[in-house]
Amino acid sequence: MKKRDLLILAFLPTVAGIVLVNLVVLLGGSTGAMIGLQAALSAALVAVWYALGHWCSREDKRPWPGFWLLQWWGVANVVFGFLPSVGVLGSLSQMYGACMSLMLASAAELLGGAYLPLQAALTLALTSAAYLLGFAAKQRRSL
Repeated sequence: MKKRDLLILAFLPTVAGIVLVNLVVLLGGSTGAMIGLQAALSAALVAVWYALGHWCSREDKRPWPGFWLLQWWGVANVVFGFLPSVGVLGSLSQMYGACMSLMLASAAELLGGAYLPLQAALTLALTSAAYLLGFAAKQRRSL
């Protein structure tokens, strides 16, 4: 895997969100299925970002080059969440954060217009933490 591959892998949360939404529609909108799928996809995303942090630690001494290559799309989607009036940008933000939407669903009415950016920010935060933990774990073992 090369660094440019990280730019492509940055779209993985959006792809997972699209898959989740389509599977929920196919399953008839079952709440139990949605919770299970969101939990599975969230765990998979966190595990992939941890593994990518692990991989990047072999390539770099510092975590930031790989981190920014992976997280640029997440930062863009947090910004897109503040622009729900631009339909496609709001939809992209919603798909990016779809795997984490149930964690904020109970507070959706209270959050109002901040729901989309917070949903994307939660996904960004969890994947960022997983990447940094994977990077640090590999660095600690090599010392």
